[in-house]
Parts: sequence; C-alpha cells; structure tokens
Amino acid sequence: MSKTLEEQFLEDFGRLASLCIGWMDQTYNLRPYQSEKEPLSPEWQRHYDVELPKMIKKQFEVFDRTVLYAGNPSPLFEEIGDNMDEQRTPTAMERYAFSLLVPFKDFADKYAPVALIAQEEEQMSLCKDDEWVSRHRQLIARYEWISQQYFELTIQHSGNGDGRCWQKGTVENIMSVLHDTASQFANRLDALLLTYGIDLLRLQGECGVYLKRRRLITDVEYYIGSAELAEKYIKALPARQSDTSQQKAPELPDELNTATARELINKAVKAGFITVEAGRHKWNGTKVLLAYFAMKATVNLALRKKSGAAACWKPFEVLFGEKGLKDAKAGFEKYHTEFLPDDHESIDALFM
Repeated sequence: MSKTLEEQFLEDFGRLASLCIGWMDQTYNLRPYQSEKEPLSPEWQRHYDVELPKMIKKQFEVFDRTVLYAGNPSPLFEEIGDNMDEQRTPTAMERYAFSLLVPFKDFADKYAPVALIAQEEEQMSLCKDDEWVSRHRQLIARYEWISQQYFELTIQHSGNGDGRCWQKGTVENIMSVLHDTASQFANRLDALLLTYGIDLLRLQGECGVYLKRRRLITDVEYYIGSAELAEKYIKALPARQSDTSQQKAPELPDELNTATARELINKAVKAGFITVEAGRHKWNGTKVLLAYFAMKATVNLALRKKSGAAACWKPFEVLFGEKGLKDAKAGFEKYHTEFLPDDHESIDALFM
C-alpha cells in the first residue's frame, strides 16, 4: 500500500495549518480560554508581526495542492482509492478513512467546533454547581464566537463574498485557501466513500472531525460521475444516514404538527440540516444556528411566544432534544451586534 502522496499532503497541510492557527489565535485573540489579549515582549511581537508570516508564506509556496485538485480522480485520490481497495473488510475501510480525517482535527475545530461544544454540553449536564454550569456555557459561547470569527476573517474576505479581499500571501488569505483545500478534500473523500457504501457524515461524528456539515448532491456528483449516480449511492446508505422516508417519522410537538411546519422540516432535511436517527430528529448544525432557525420558523409559522421572547423555543428544544436555545442566542450576542450566526444564509433560503 503506497502512501507517498497522502503522507506528504497531510503532513504539509497540518504543518501549515498549525502555523496559521497560531498566528490567527494570537493576532485576533481567538484562543478558547483567553478573553483579553495579553501584551507581548518586543521579541515575540516581532515574531508574530514579521517572522511567522514570512515562515507561513514560505511554507505555503512549497505546499503542493495540485495533487488534490488536478483531474478526476486526482493523483492523491487515485492513491487513496487504491489503498481503499486493499482494505479487506468494512471495518478496515473505516479505520483507514478515520486516518485521513484525524490530521484535520485542530483545523476543523476552528470552523466547526461541534465536538468541542458537545463535550462542554455533556460536562454541563453533569454539573450541579451553577457556577460551573455558567463556565461551560461561557466556553460554548466562546467556541461559537471563535468559529464565527474564523469564518468572517477568512472565508467571507477571500473574494468569494461581500467585503474586502485579503491580499495574496497574507495569513488570512492562506487560511482561506486551506479552508477551500479542506473542503475539496472532504467532498472528494465523501464521493469515494459513497461508492463503498460508507457515510462520511457518520464517520465525522464518530471521530469528532467535521470537515463538512451536510451533504449536497452537487458536492459529489462530479467526482462520482452524475447527479443520478450520486443520488443512488446516497439513497443506498443505511436509513439513519439518508432519508426520513426510510424510517417511521417521529411524532412532532403539537405546535409543529401542521402541514406548513412539516413542509419546512422536510426542506431542512433535504438541505442536510436535519436527519432522523434512532426514531428522533437530529439537528446537524450548531446550537446557535438552531436558535436562529427557531426564530425564523416562529415568525414563518406564526407560533405563539411569550411576551418579549425572541422565539417560541420549547417546540424546537423538544423536537431536537436540545436545551438552552435562548441561552445560545444570548451567548452569541455577547460578541456580536447582530444575531447572524455562521451559515445563516442557508437557513434563510429555507424560508424563500
């Protein structure tokens, strides 16, 4: 089994991502446990202002991304595909797929801290001390804020959307290229695994590395061959990963058990925000994005809410087995003037 391209690509990506994250965290104060930026000595300030950006730019110039982007399959995924063929059991295939995801862990946690937030929520559920519960909530809000900042500082300013575009060679620009590279890798890996009957979205949940939050046919159709073939592979996945029509639909709260609400939920399922697992609805985004969805749905469905409340929270907390949507919104608003969480545009599209 040859891993020449795989090992070089993952090593170069990991080294470059680590340098960029270190610079971003210091420059923009994006460390989880640090709310105020600490002053640096002149020597360390020069390191972050001059030396580290030079080092990052030099590393970026020798990072060969063509092995990922060139062709279908690309040289990198031709090698990965050959290695998948050598795995003799489904378990071995999944173990190999895990090995391809794990090197992205630190990078993925910055943009999609799903696993980090889940850990804090689990710890919070075990706490009886209000002070510790408050600390966990603050850390969750901090993770969500950091994720939003990484999105705003890199993706939104990469020339693909509104706002300024970072000059090529800046650390922010390089970080945006790394995000695009990781997304490209995830889509190609997703397409490859689908042909083996393996669901990347499930594997991400099991290893805590989230390179993509949901699957669209347009993400994988080119690599698989056609939209029809991609849809066939997706539908062939076990019922818990594919479509709610393959399972008995769970009961809905009374407020959401209407034709209009069911239609909205089905749209969210098709968009990848909701799946049905073990007889219940599961939200595939962050809690703060669910709070945004609940607010939009409250207005769209004309749900009754308490005086002064931003949304009718309870039906959505019951539907998805979540708690504290109001707190999630409040935590987000500590760091933002507007309640517009990452990926809110995709939620808005559900109501058009």
